[in-house]
Amino acid sequence: MFEPFLANPLVASSDSRRVRSRGAGRVARLAAVLRGLGVQPEDRVATLSADSDTYHELMLAARWAGAAVVPVNTRWAVSGGTHVFPSRFDAAAMARAVERRRVTDVVLVPTMLQMLVDSPEAARADMSSLRRVL
Repeated sequence: MFEPFLANPLVASSDSRRVRSRGAGRVARLAAVLRGLGVQPEDRVATLSADSDTYHELMLAARWAGAAVVPVNTRWAVSGGTHVFPSRFDAAAMARAVERRRVTDVVLVPTMLQMLVDSPEAARADMSSLRRVL
């Protein structure tokens, strides 16, 4: 029943191709490694966000282990910028921070972005300082 689905590509790039059936095993092994290293549910796992076709495996493995991935991009250079890693996302607090601190760049996963768009507080906040939402 699932064989055709599992044979479809999970990731395809110019130099590699991974099918779902192998990807699930790789993700499970990586999640076990993370847990073996002491990663607990609700922990954060930082990763250098290299342009790699294996990045999705780390994101899935971290979730499998109950943690969240925090991408760190060493090539992103914003003069005078500050990186903030909150323990949990709050759309209203984010909107207030953008307005108060005149934030120019934010990194949000799609769920966070949707929460921000749906937030009545964000709709009222002055977020005109934002230049990049990554």
